[in-house]
Amino acid sequence: MKKLLFAILVTAIPFNALALKIQILHTNDLHSFFEGTRAGKGGYARLKTIVDELKREALSQDVPTLFLDGGDFGEGTSFYMADEGADSLRMLDQLGIDAAVLGNHDYMQGGKGLAKQIEKAKLKAKILSANLGGEWAMGLRGKIPSIVFYQKAGIKIGVFGLSTAEPHFQYPILNPGVIFAPYLAVPPMELYARAKKADFLIALTHIGFPMDKFIVKNSKEIDLVVGGHTHIRLAKPFMQKNLNGKEIPILQAGSNAMGVGQLIIEFDPKTKKHQFISYKIHNADIEVPFDPETVEKIEEAKVRRAQYFKRDMEEVIGESHFPLNGGSGHTRITCWGTHLANMTKEITKTDIGLHIANFEGELIPAGPIRYLDMVDNFPHFRNFGDGGWDIVVVKLNGFLLYSMFEALGRIDGHLGMHFAGVNMPAKLAKKGHVYRIGGNKVNLLKSYSIAFPSEVTFAIEKMLPWLKGVLYHGRVYTGLRYWTELEKYIKTHSPMKCIDGELKEIEVSESEN
Repeated sequence: MKKLLFAILVTAIPFNALALKIQILHTNDLHSFFEGTRAGKGGYARLKTIVDELKREALSQDVPTLFLDGGDFGEGTSFYMADEGADSLRMLDQLGIDAAVLGNHDYMQGGKGLAKQIEKAKLKAKILSANLGGEWAMGLRGKIPSIVFYQKAGIKIGVFGLSTAEPHFQYPILNPGVIFAPYLAVPPMELYARAKKADFLIALTHIGFPMDKFIVKNSKEIDLVVGGHTHIRLAKPFMQKNLNGKEIPILQAGSNAMGVGQLIIEFDPKTKKHQFISYKIHNADIEVPFDPETVEKIEEAKVRRAQYFKRDMEEVIGESHFPLNGGSGHTRITCWGTHLANMTKEITKTDIGLHIANFEGELIPAGPIRYLDMVDNFPHFRNFGDGGWDIVVVKLNGFLLYSMFEALGRIDGHLGMHFAGVNMPAKLAKKGHVYRIGGNKVNLLKSYSIAFPSEVTFAIEKMLPWLKGVLYHGRVYTGLRYWTELEKYIKTHSPMKCIDGELKEIEVSESEN
């Protein structure tokens, strides 16, 4: 096994006797996938094995390592609930990560919640963000630096963080916190790195691939971008020209603890000029053995997770004839999404039930459904201990609803918006399609009740409170919690099948996870 592992992992590091070399390892969007996916791939114990082997091989050739993470190491699976988020941070240290950027799924409990997690975990890894404001008021003073410097093989490396500023992700920290546009933070970070005589500058980002390209285009000093957020896997660095016409590599290694990127950089010891020698993503496939110490840490987290939920996570609560769909960026219409929309309509007795596919977590294969599977497929909550998101009921004007149906009906997949009680077309709306609610043509002058995850209205009212009276009225937080109600629904409808008269299941491959 050791010989096989060595063959899988080792990338030859070309040597010039006079040159200095540094190894950059990176991950991103780990999302607390401690044990990997349901397909049996990935996981922190395999990542640790890969990282340790790469570090040992590099060290044997006097090549130091810097290990970076592109953010979203927090919310994503039920393991995030273990010790109220502290275990997800402890695992950064267990993996040996030097610095991570703050991602939007890392501050879901607000700035004060994140500060408590950092203190509880006694975190050694640095969490960075140069475009985060309001740290003092959130209790994050000194806990989220903008930039850090590392001395490796006589080379001074500056690493600064950029967090996503998209408004719909910011609401958990708003007032007093704010994340401003990442490109605004780049010039001062470049000036500061130059003043500190950094030889090499890394932008560690959680802003997405398009924004990574944008900041490089408008940069003069950034030498490397290690990114995240868009969950893409760049098998080779994407080279983007900067303002000086120099090509700068952008890296991203996928998501969900499926692999580790390895970049070798060579520096001239006199001029400190550099060149990129090699790059490879090492997959955390099933052939890679588990690191025993990390397995032990995961088992400890399982105990704390069970204590949090106060129940047996392995308890089978039902069965499904179709997969419980999930995966990053998932916007398909599926049997599972139809059931989730139907559940909200049933328990609230509203005109319409709405489910948004992008809220789904991990893909769960067809077959028995454990309580653990249900939570990992819908791993969302507002505050620790609250039992998951609750369901909100609002009233929407018929004209607004009809306009929404017509717009979505022209898009294949309807952006993953599932409506129970509405005769949405299976794929694309044919010309003249008449939209009906409860079997009756939509009355443009009438208000209809609609139920959906409360986090939507909660976010809207934190970001733009005035929209409450414009988009909807009569808002009622029902107190009905997703995990409680979903468990009841699965038990009642088990074995679950595609709902007659609704959409046929669209298969989603496990590779999406």
